[in-house]
Amino acid sequence: MQKTALFSLLVAVFYFPLLAQNEELQLSLQTDLLAYTTPGGWSAWATAQYKRYKLSLALVNYPNRFRNTYDETGIQENGRWLRFQLSRHFKPTSKWRNFHYGINAEYHWRELLEDGNPSEVLEDTHWQLGLFAGYEWRPWRKKENALQNILITAWLGANYLPSSSEMARVFENTMSIYEAPNIARPTVGVNIGYVLFKN
Repeated sequence: MQKTALFSLLVAVFYFPLLAQNEELQLSLQTDLLAYTTPGGWSAWATAQYKRYKLSLALVNYPNRFRNTYDETGIQENGRWLRFQLSRHFKPTSKWRNFHYGINAEYHWRELLEDGNPSEVLEDTHWQLGLFAGYEWRPWRKKENALQNILITAWLGANYLPSSSEMARVFENTMSIYEAPNIARPTVGVNIGYVLFKN
């Protein structure tokens, strides 16, 4: 996982400045507000948009998001993932110009812990792939100050989980079971961001 994260960081550091030499480029930092709905949750996004195409790299920490599962079993989930999101906007002259669609690729790693039994921790990693569609809104685009750089994006999609993720996790000491997630899982985000650079 550390090698994957390091490689992604290197791509962001070296590739984005090369894009900045072109016209019609926009670089922004964003965060997904839904990640903060659980204690300890957060997300950080770096986004590069060139003309109608946008590439986003996100690191997400979203613990215990499946509360309906762990509340019943006493199991806690520390879930993190690295998300690659590639999207395409509609033509600027189209009435759909604020909409975009694309693909998600996510590398997940997580820990499952059982209350009262800290000696047993179950770990797994896997990839998820999916499709999504979203809407980007610049509420103060026409302002002549820093507010024009604020953007809000809402998106919705579905991710496909590999077959290995369908397996239920069993704690050997107590035989408690963490139910397997569905093979297809909805994904949703509400991002707020700030444009750092545009030309």
